[in-house]
Amino acid sequence: MASDDTLTNALIGAVASVVLVFLPFSPALGGALAGYLQGPDTDEGLRVGALSGVIAAVPIALLAVLAGAFFLAVAPSRAAVVFLLFVVVALLFALAYAVGLGALGGLLGSYLREEFEGPTGTPPERLGRDPSPEATEFHEPTVDDEPVTDDEPTGSGGGKSTDDERLY
Repeated sequence: MASDDTLTNALIGAVASVVLVFLPFSPALGGALAGYLQGPDTDEGLRVGALSGVIAAVPIALLAVLAGAFFLAVAPSRAAVVFLLFVVVALLFALAYAVGLGALGGLLGSYLREEFEGPTGTPPERLGRDPSPEATEFHEPTVDDEPVTDDEPTGSGGGKSTDDERLY
């Protein structure tokens, strides 16, 4: 899948959030999936995770609106207004919960993709790294870095060593 297909990745993450709704912090899991699919850029992962949370909050909001409409139809007017206010506050809290956890999950998912696969596909300038070929993240071993094994003599004993001079 193309890592720059933001809406598709957000929809996949939202579906995962809704399917896993029985688990605590399911928007974070859906956002992590969306962020992982989006690629190793953490800014993009944050964005797609938040979008996944917004999309995942829609089914929850629809259920709350249906419950509120049913309650308004059968309840006395004063209690219905209080309940409607409660539903609005609960919807705002649910939206903040889903978007916040989705964004956090997206950030984590994109970070994990970078850790597991490296920054492939993302320009080094965007990741804040030096794009020059001589810049490397890893120390290249030299001849002096060769490990000493049991077969090689150590110390200054003229090639002969004792058990005390060997490195284990």
